Amino acid sequence: MPQAFTPQQMEDIRIRLFDSACRHAVSMDVKRISLERLTSDAGISKSTFYKFYDSKEQLFLKVGMHFEMLIVSEAEHALRNSAGSSRERTANAVNAAFDRLAELNVMRFLKEDMPQLVMQVASEEALAHFKSMSMSILELLKREGVAFRVSDEMVGSIIHILYLSVQNAREMACYAEALRELVLGVCDRIVL
Repeated sequence: MPQAFTPQQMEDIRIRLFDSACRHAVSMDVKRISLERLTSDAGISKSTFYKFYDSKEQLFLKVGMHFEMLIVSEAEHALRNSAGSSRERTANAVNAAFDRLAELNVMRFLKEDMPQLVMQVASEEALAHFKSMSMSILELLKREGVAFRVSDEMVGSIIHILYLSVQNAREMACYAEALRELVLGVCDRIVL
């Protein structure tokens, strides 16, 4: 007879599964993370996993959306709590997002695993929530009233180029300082 879990046990298991997936997502390719590893970390059987998620991919998709939300939330916090001109506030928001991205160490996961997960899960939820980090940050800036001298497509492309630079951060001694200067310079040119 299958074991019945209390609501608190269900929540604890869900948290352990999610935490395990977050930990492993930053250290290895999702394809290499076995369901057995996740369920072992959560202290449950493989069959019990399916009480929580339809698939391993669905779990990792939620992990990716969580990471993206943390990064965009950091940008939003910086934008709302920054003083100064729109250019300075925008630069602070973009830099805060990239600082959080680097701190979480999720660039490889977001760039390589997330697009594959969206295609594999191919649900309305996946398609509705998956946006590139660049577009999420652009939407935040526009929602907060930041106006640009260039098209949204150009702003999104600029943010995406900066986003892609994070994967080379370890190779550059002054990456964080250089990124800050670059963002400030770009904001001087494109923010009204």
